[in-house]
Amino acid sequence: MQAASITSPPPRTWRADKRSPDIHFAGSLDYESTAKDLQRIVKTKKTELLFMALFLRLLQTGGRAAVIVPDGVLFGSSNAHQQIRTELHPYLAGTLDKIDCPSLRVGGVADHVHLFFGLSRTRTIAEVVETVKTSSSKWIKSKGPQFSGFHWQSGYGAFSVSQSDADTVVNYVANQESHHRKMTFKDEYRKLLERYRINYDETYVWD
Repeated sequence: MQAASITSPPPRTWRADKRSPDIHFAGSLDYESTAKDLQRIVKTKKTELLFMALFLRLLQTGGRAAVIVPDGVLFGSSNAHQQIRTELHPYLAGTLDKIDCPSLRVGGVADHVHLFFGLSRTRTIAEVVETVKTSSSKWIKSKGPQFSGFHWQSGYGAFSVSQSDADTVVNYVANQESHHRKMTFKDEYRKLLERYRINYDETYVWD
């Protein structure tokens, strides 16, 4: 059984016909101060989620809107977002175990997740990724209306790991929070690609 490591972030952007200037927002409101029709769309006090709910309410049937989603809107730092990540990692590990890909360690931060597991001899990496993403997307959406629009980014990175390096990778995945206080996800991913001598064009890496 071959060990494999997968890195996959959630989505960042959607294409738009027209663009407006960047809008920066963060914070929360009291439920009493929030329009009741917005609360019917999403039960939250987070202003960034209420802002997206307002877009949905204002769109006419057949209309289109594109929103550039900043870090934190889907996988943010609020208690709710942190809680979903705490529950997500064991869920992903359990999904891997169920498809005969024993989980060695799952970890990550707000904008990506690492899966370190033993690859089943009867499954391809693509099949494993599809199963894990499909199952976890449905699970995340079931956790509340604020996650109803969640989906994983289409791409992923897969890297083989020798048995002699397994303990090092387990510790690396387990300490993602401290690691990413010093390095961004993009810099981490570039470093992995260069370490494995994989040629890449950044035009197609970030979707």
